[in-house]
Amino acid sequence: MTRQEFKEITKVFAQKLLNIFTTKNVEYGAVEDVFHNFNMGKNTMVRPSIPEDALWGMANKHLVAVIDIIWKLNRGIITPQDVVDEKVGDLTLYLWLLRGMLYERNQLKESEKHGKQHIYPTGTRPDEQSQSS
Repeated sequence: MTRQEFKEITKVFAQKLLNIFTTKNVEYGAVEDVFHNFNMGKNTMVRPSIPEDALWGMANKHLVAVIDIIWKLNRGIITPQDVVDEKVGDLTLYLWLLRGMLYERNQLKESEKHGKQHIYPTGTRPDEQSQSS
């Protein structure tokens, strides 16, 4: 594959992901908080958690699916491109969400350094530790 071909298929794939991301954002957009599922999901984890843990737990399923695609290659099984795009796309979108969460945490930390106050969703302060009994 040439660099130009790779650039073109990547551009098409990125646009497809952006479209999926936009659609999913509307589906999961019952509240303004884009990370709502992970802020709630942290409460369903086996151990006390933060939203990023919840996200990674959900993303891990997609990582395993991508690993399975790679392992199938060792057995001579080629996964159809639409399935590859779906699985790699799902994992990519979770990484985009994780980046957004970490970006938000960094912005909040910077604001705190400069004396600005922010309201955090309950149990999501970067420095807050969950108490386990």
